[in-house]
Amino acid sequence: VKIYSIRPDFDSYYYKVKTTKKSICLHFTVGYIKSDTTALSTKDNCVSVSYVVDRRGRIYEMFPDTEWSYHLGSGAVGGNGAMSKQSIGIEISNYGPLKLSGENLIDAYKNEYCKVSETQFYDKLNYRGYDYFASMTEVQISATAALIKYLGRKHDIPMNFMPSDAPFANNAEALAFKGVFYHTNVRKDKFDWPFGPSLKSIIAACTN
Repeated sequence: VKIYSIRPDFDSYYYKVKTTKKSICLHFTVGYIKSDTTALSTKDNCVSVSYVVDRRGRIYEMFPDTEWSYHLGSGAVGGNGAMSKQSIGIEISNYGPLKLSGENLIDAYKNEYCKVSETQFYDKLNYRGYDYFASMTEVQISATAALIKYLGRKHDIPMNFMPSDAPFANNAEALAFKGVFYHTNVRKDKFDWPFGPSLKSIIAACTN
């Protein structure tokens, strides 16, 4: 696994405190790599993740995976602080939900993402108010799976994936979980990741 460090010359966007990791959480960014990494390294704002994977399959380290930053948000099942400390956040650079406009699919910034006919660039899913989601690239899926397996070996995290994107039943279940979960498992208002082809491909690559 080749990892590129792109940390800025300050470190006030994460806590330099080592914590025991029990799980990995997958997110998508709703953006592109330059804006993604900039947003995840905002000075004096401890909201970030250890890794970002871009569409070319490059893995970028934002801070050491032994340390932590908030990445789940207010209202997260299990608690934003407790769950953020014990999980490693991975952001997959991706535009996320798309809206149909004529023959085009439009991203969150009202830009054309692709044509409806270009089915290789999106997954058709009916999920939390959206019918279309940007798909991962094949190299991105492979890189994310490799990173997950690497982190599993490093931190003794089992390749135990949540079986759906439904939220944990309660705080105790979330805090006890060991394996890989998704932002949707702790937040009912989030949509990263819907349990579609892209996510299933990562799971298959990790558990095959």
